[in-house]
Amino acid sequence: MYRLSQAGAGINRAEENPRESINRVLVPILADRITEHDPQGETAISWNESLVSPENVHGQVPVPVKASVNAAMHLSFARTQASVPITPKELGAVVELPEKTVDEFLQMYFGFDCSRFLEEVFRVTEDEWKDCSPRLVQIGAACDAAQPKPGPLLYLFAVEWPFANEDGLKKKGGDPKKNLAADSKRSLKELEWQSPVLNIWDTPQGARISVFKNLSIGLRPDEAEKLKVVYRFREELISQLTQDYARYISRPGVVSL
Repeated sequence: MYRLSQAGAGINRAEENPRESINRVLVPILADRITEHDPQGETAISWNESLVSPENVHGQVPVPVKASVNAAMHLSFARTQASVPITPKELGAVVELPEKTVDEFLQMYFGFDCSRFLEEVFRVTEDEWKDCSPRLVQIGAACDAAQPKPGPLLYLFAVEWPFANEDGLKKKGGDPKKNLAADSKRSLKELEWQSPVLNIWDTPQGARISVFKNLSIGLRPDEAEKLKVVYRFREELISQLTQDYARYISRPGVVSL
């Protein structure tokens, strides 16, 4: 709770008004669950894992704890029977690719194959790619989501990638093929947006999802309805991604000598 208060109010102001500080973080989660009618929350996420002993509160928070808390705050899985199902057309929906191989999908929409994507865009080896999962993320303006208009829905190509070890770093003497884990290994590039560390697959290592701002597609609503939902980004995360995408496609360029 102390860490969340710092995130909500600022690192030096968490203790000025603890109630207001923690509410800045928890109220949006409550509002999201009320809206989506998800009273039990995510059964796969235990808030007990987020309790760090007071003597360690100023130390390094373990990666599994970061992943669990971030997932609880920013992802909705709608796994309970009382939950309103997540539809593939709603804002922030993270969905599986259409029924095509990754090669077929990349060739059809972007004009290059998976090998070129790995080498020039994602920059991982084929062995590392085996641990990753390709996704699409539905993005757009919140007002368009509230009042849908005729026309295609915008999706960005994304990849879920796991940490190789629980500490989020490659251990000495480990498998040299398992390099994805290091926070420094997947360095952020201009065309790539990265999520915080998340608990996506219920594994202790933690994971991130990278979204590629230059790889967008438009799908008709009837096409989008056929996609399989994995989970949904909550408002804070999808708003950050959408604004980052808007800045990317509107960045100015000046020719000068």
